[in-house]
Amino acid sequence: MKIRLLLSTLCIALLSPSLKAQEITSTNFTFSKQGTVAINEVTDDYYQGLFSLEAPMPGSHSAKAHLAAIKQHIPAKIYRKTPASANKKAKPLHPFILRNFQGNPYKNGVPMDNSMAISKDGKVISVINNSIFIYDTEGTKLSSSSLAAFADTLKIVGRKFDPRVIYDPDQDRFILTYLAGSTIAQSMIILAFSQTNDPAGDWNLYSLPGNPLNDESWSDYPMISITKDEFFLTMNLLKEGGSWQTSFKQTVIWQVNKKEGYDGDDIKSKLWSGINFGNKPIRNLHPVKGGSAIYGPNMYFLSNRNFDLKNDTIFFLELTGKQDDVNTKLNIDFLLSDSTYGVPPLVNQPQERYYLQTNDARVLDAFLENDQILFTSNSVNFSNNLGSIFFGHISTVSTNPSLKAQVYHSDTLEFGYPGIAFTGDKDNMNAIICMNHASKDVYPGCGVTYYDGNTFSDFVVAKEGTDIIKVLGGSERWGDYIGMQPVYGEIGKCWMAGTFGKPGSGLNTEYGTWISEIQKYGYNNIEVPTVEKQTPASVYPNPVNPYQWVNLEFEMEEAEVLSYSIFDMNGKEVQLLMRDKTKKGRNLFTFDASPLEAGTYIIKASSTQGTLFTEQFVVQ
Repeated sequence: MKIRLLLSTLCIALLSPSLKAQEITSTNFTFSKQGTVAINEVTDDYYQGLFSLEAPMPGSHSAKAHLAAIKQHIPAKIYRKTPASANKKAKPLHPFILRNFQGNPYKNGVPMDNSMAISKDGKVISVINNSIFIYDTEGTKLSSSSLAAFADTLKIVGRKFDPRVIYDPDQDRFILTYLAGSTIAQSMIILAFSQTNDPAGDWNLYSLPGNPLNDESWSDYPMISITKDEFFLTMNLLKEGGSWQTSFKQTVIWQVNKKEGYDGDDIKSKLWSGINFGNKPIRNLHPVKGGSAIYGPNMYFLSNRNFDLKNDTIFFLELTGKQDDVNTKLNIDFLLSDSTYGVPPLVNQPQERYYLQTNDARVLDAFLENDQILFTSNSVNFSNNLGSIFFGHISTVSTNPSLKAQVYHSDTLEFGYPGIAFTGDKDNMNAIICMNHASKDVYPGCGVTYYDGNTFSDFVVAKEGTDIIKVLGGSERWGDYIGMQPVYGEIGKCWMAGTFGKPGSGLNTEYGTWISEIQKYGYNNIEVPTVEKQTPASVYPNPVNPYQWVNLEFEMEEAEVLSYSIFDMNGKEVQLLMRDKTKKGRNLFTFDASPLEAGTYIIKASSTQGTLFTEQFVVQ
């Protein structure tokens, strides 16, 4: 490690003359409000849309070929069962799914591009690549609009795509953005600020140029965050035509006064461009969100070498103040990880000819809390070459940042498009990570894991898919990102919006959006979520001696994926024993009692909807 660090430092030192020569520029803009729209007043909505079928979105045949050529160098996958000894490694308790419901109906959006936000009073806004839907926390639809109808008053031509939404807990408002048009002539950025805390009510509409530098480029792939005073939006500027690699020009940062947007006034903005490292533009800058609250005025950004098969470099940028501060500057640095990331492979589905696209290894989500940053991206597990999640933990951010990282992986499942939300408190740096999952044996779904500051819990399924994703007929779009947000003011809770596969009409299947409320164990007086006991069960022998097997016999009305866990009498989970599909009819679940000390325990069988049944047993 010391040798590698020395060599990396030497390389950067040799590049220092060119680094000093780079020119970061800032340009001031002012934009006037161009209209108002209320989602609850949208009528005659056709949910029209035109969607590129390449990856990354939107792309071209040469772009897809370039990324596919990189993935061809990833070695063959190795599927294996986790050794029994690995299951005995100490893990934190897994999170629990509290509430679930299906979100935006599939209306030709390819891919889903799930993003979501929730207000303090429980208004959920969920956006995908075609629509905006608003729900209460029980999943009751309150209002909806297509992306096209929402911006109809702006009279902007071109397809509408890549939506993002964020909630501002300080102002109790929402900010929504998405793109229109993928040519130099048509490219625009639609920016909307809610006038109140009701997302179904009035929004102030603005449009920003997709070719702001007048350099024959158009804007793609927005990433967003906020500080106490400003809204931040990063965009990739592309040339028309050509491959994804050759058409990329640069990533820029928009810095926008958010109060002016909420008030419907002219909004002052600053555009940062020329953001290079070693005379090469840094791709896909991801602004870092706040954890338990929003911060500022500084904003951090992360990026990486997203097309590399293996790399350990994370670009670390800091914008030091507000746009009207003459001393504000953009600092560029890099960090070296103790673990490597790389371009992820295509992910398998149960039907081998239909693969899920994973794009590249760009940073997909991040938050700041307690002078630390946690972030996630797609990657590959180099031990078995399955699609996995790269997770980074940056310490002492403001003084002497250092990075430790690890890969969250499975021996049987593949993962993609992670989101992350802070779920700790002032003394604990921990988080819940959501992600899509699939495998050669498991339909595409979504779920979560918990990070306790050191390691990860077992994976918990929020929604198991009920079919493969088969929309394009081969290499299927899985989604460019996922939605996730903490519940501000409530420790340990967050919400997510992920993707699952489900049956469709004709020969094709459909995407589905699944929205879940997730609870870290042991907070807010919530232990194990329960529902009414659905089916009787019996446990025997009872009592059991340490050298006997415990038998749990029960009957299921329908087949369902169940988790089987042992808890002590204080409600603490002792061990998650298994999560597997349980067949309709009579079933017998058994386990060895020898690892348990003498005492009274509870065996619980749970689905994503809650606990089906619990049975108490005694170990002598």
